[in-house]
Amino acid sequence: MSAEPDMGAERLLVIDLGSCTFLDSTALQVVVRVHQRQGDRLVVIVPEASVIHRIFRITNLDQRISIVESLSKVLP
Repeated sequence: MSAEPDMGAERLLVIDLGSCTFLDSTALQVVVRVHQRQGDRLVVIVPEASVIHRIFRITNLDQRISIVESLSKVLP
């Protein structure tokens, strides 16, 4: 898992893929484009034991995008 996101004064954009069981290349491309626009303000919720987390790991996106296991890891 990547480091905990910085929750400074700027708002975070959260994409919750916690209940997602399938992610095709189009959806992955949307996440990448949002990351390109939002940078460190993007956090993606992906449970560690999920197939979706494996996709992020295989594509090495888990090293570029902030990923957390649940919304409680993002909220103060």
